[in-house]
Amino acid sequence: MQLHWFEVQGYKNLRALLRLDDLDRVNVLHGDNNVGKSNLLEALGLFFVLLRALAEDARGGPGRAERYARSAAADASGATVRSLGYFVDRGFPPGEMFNLRAPGMPIALGASLRLGPGEVEGGDPPWFREPMEVRLRLERRGGDEIAIRLERLVQSGGEDLAAEGVEKEVLHRALERLAPRSRGEMAASRFALIRADRTILTDMTDEDLSPLATREPMSRDLGLLLHDAELSTDPAQRARFQRFIECLGHFRSILGEGRWRMHFDRKQDRAELYFETDGPGGLTTIVPLRLMGSGIQQVANLCARLMMTGADIVAIEEPELNLRYSAQERLRGILDTITGGQGGPQNLFLTSHSPEFELAPTFYALLPAAEGPRVERRSRADARLFTRPEKEVPPEGARAPLSYVTTDGIVKVPDKVRRALGVENGGSVVFVQAKDEHYRILTEAQFWDLFEPEEPAP
Repeated sequence: MQLHWFEVQGYKNLRALLRLDDLDRVNVLHGDNNVGKSNLLEALGLFFVLLRALAEDARGGPGRAERYARSAAADASGATVRSLGYFVDRGFPPGEMFNLRAPGMPIALGASLRLGPGEVEGGDPPWFREPMEVRLRLERRGGDEIAIRLERLVQSGGEDLAAEGVEKEVLHRALERLAPRSRGEMAASRFALIRADRTILTDMTDEDLSPLATREPMSRDLGLLLHDAELSTDPAQRARFQRFIECLGHFRSILGEGRWRMHFDRKQDRAELYFETDGPGGLTTIVPLRLMGSGIQQVANLCARLMMTGADIVAIEEPELNLRYSAQERLRGILDTITGGQGGPQNLFLTSHSPEFELAPTFYALLPAAEGPRVERRSRADARLFTRPEKEVPPEGARAPLSYVTTDGIVKVPDKVRRALGVENGGSVVFVQAKDEHYRILTEAQFWDLFEPEEPAP
């Protein structure tokens, strides 16, 4: 499944309508802390939870595993109704997801979705292969009830399947296709959110999917999922594992040539990822992931979580956490690989304070406003300006502007110096050691002029 656009209004602090248009394979959201980036991703997850609820009712009602008041399923107005506990079980406490300043304000969600080639069956209408517009509305009722309304489900020809008088069998079939589906040996979520603390929110419950919600890197559950995928006879599972191994190939420049494998410890009932290389004399060297650098561990675990969710659409909060710039650049290449073909998610959403993940021509800037945050499309070239650290204040009496160098050798200089050098949006500069052993910073043009002085104008 692919997402072409998404919009939300009324979820938490998102009082004004926010719309993300022209979504790409990798979509980056930048903005200050507490502006609402995470809320936007959560709203996307809520959209798929509501879609699943609608599909459940299209099949005749939720199963016993849903653990909610079944008497709430019937509604004379035609809305799908769920209890408060239904949303709590899925990580959406009703007291938190509605706007605190206007608790009676409904939540409106909309998206354009396109099914993947393998999700359309022979008896489906041809337009199942085209984008479908879906608009939902969530309303708080009195007592223990929340109503879900399907306001529109428009097929590519323009017909609204949710309108009065339209054959409901086609509507129910469309909802069934949009809901989570069984893929071989596992039931896969449509959407997964990997939080900043690396816990995961999906539209599946723990009863549906072996839980990945753990704060420990390479947890027992995650290791076993990787091991099962490596040995699986299901093509979809194998494809996801092979894509995961392909992503780990980005560490070749650090680890050298070799093979990534999973080792299963029968006594401990655990599976561990390791790297195997051929040494002199035919000796094999095995290095477990736990003995590698923390940067490799963090990236490998993040990729494993991303791939083993089985989701079509995955969001990651702050993938740059604790990673130096060189590791962020490597992770950017991995994310590009993950979304580049079979076996990986079709859309990635990243909230980030780093400019290193710009794979699309533009990013989405979330900006504070009186009625809640607003969103703007910005050029990729603006990412470094938009995410730069707060300006440092020089000590009192200092004449030189304050700058600093990161552990990666990245130089941060004030705006005044960047303007003087002509590199406001980043660029190349040269450090030249003078005779007194001090260093001067020059533009490339100034540097080459040292060797080939410009001829004076006639």
